[in-house]
Amino acid sequence: MLYRANYVTDTGKTYFFASLSVLAKESFLPEIFKSNSSQSAGFCALPRTVRPREALLWDASGEGHKIQYPFQPGTPEWLDFWNEINQNPEIVTNKNIGERIQLNLRDL
Repeated sequence: MLYRANYVTDTGKTYFFASLSVLAKESFLPEIFKSNSSQSAGFCALPRTVRPREALLWDASGEGHKIQYPFQPGTPEWLDFWNEINQNPEIVTNKNIGERIQLNLRDL
């Protein structure tokens, strides 16, 4: 499923209405994510140089789920997002994969 949200990079740049991929059950989506995104494709894709943050989640059967999320680390939304994931009894374990940005030296 595709969701759209305003994605804020670790460096503070905002991409408005960016598409984020979610491969997870509805019950795995934190309320803070739902209230800050819409289920539909965004009006823009993140540039290929930005790989968004991902929450990798596993349920009791060992099935994996993935949520690309827009929240900048350390913000109240980011903290709420991870608190909700950690409190969800359906999620047995989780892992965070941070944002990756590839610098284009020609842009410097």
